[in-house]
Amino acid sequence: MSNQNKKPCTKSTKAPAKKPAKPITQLSKNFSVSEFEFSRRAARLGIKNKMNAAQIKSATKLCKMVLQPLRDYLKSSVSVTSGFRGEVLNAATPGSSNTSYHMIACAGDIRHGSPKMNLEETAQWLMDNHGEHIDTIIYEFGVWLHVQIARPGAKPRSRFLTAYRKNGRTHYTHGLKPELC
Repeated sequence: MSNQNKKPCTKSTKAPAKKPAKPITQLSKNFSVSEFEFSRRAARLGIKNKMNAAQIKSATKLCKMVLQPLRDYLKSSVSVTSGFRGEVLNAATPGSSNTSYHMIACAGDIRHGSPKMNLEETAQWLMDNHGEHIDTIIYEFGVWLHVQIARPGAKPRSRFLTAYRKNGRTHYTHGLKPELC
């Protein structure tokens, strides 16, 4: 074979094309990104409510360390009635704090229909079994639990609060006090 027919041996300078990263759709076995981002208020108001990578990481930690173990224990669904709330949605939510842990995806408001235990017992079970991950559990108005983990880099406070209404205003007290609701 003559040298004329040989192609010069050169390395390609182009990097192989990277496949686009697969979007994360699950936060844990039974909790999805779409469930954690969903908001009736956002849909009604036309607000885009999508988590960024850091928020997905926080929501994954909350679901894997706290909510999924609860769901597995109950052997029943646990509904996230309010998960991630972006800044615009949070501002459009009456009664929301501008420092809400929902905005960084470290909190979820939950309910369940399991006959195994009521909300007070659920709050106690979470703290007894997963308190090292929990910053705050708020027993809100006797209707749902607000469960939050610590902000990234912070230590969990492992505390209970009860939210109740008095004279048309929301008040918080330390401890799990269903009699106030």
